[in-house]
Amino acid sequence: MTPIDVTTLRQEWRAAVIDDDVGLWCIVADVRESLGGTASENEIRTATLLILRPLLESGDLNAMSDSAPWSGTVDEQLARIEAEWNSLGEVRMGDIVTFVARGFVPLRPVPIRDR
Repeated sequence: MTPIDVTTLRQEWRAAVIDDDVGLWCIVADVRESLGGTASENEIRTATLLILRPLLESGDLNAMSDSAPWSGTVDEQLARIEAEWNSLGEVRMGDIVTFVARGFVPLRPVPIRDR
């Protein structure tokens, strides 16, 4: 398994959530690429969860789905990600969770009123 530049990954994800949400699938792709082609799904999952923990603890990344923030402790959120990931087998676009910056307000459709 290739060593991961954890600091760079965390910096990239912190910067990315300033302007947009970042899906778990993007983070997993970054970790997968950093680990190289020989890493198993279990190794990728373990590394991803370890790298995410301090970002969730600090509030630099906040978990949400369906435009609603996740409740629970960081441990509970990571356990939820792990359980859903195990159930799916592999994370694909749109799966499980999206991460946003603190204070991120998702865009919601604004109804158009008849004049």
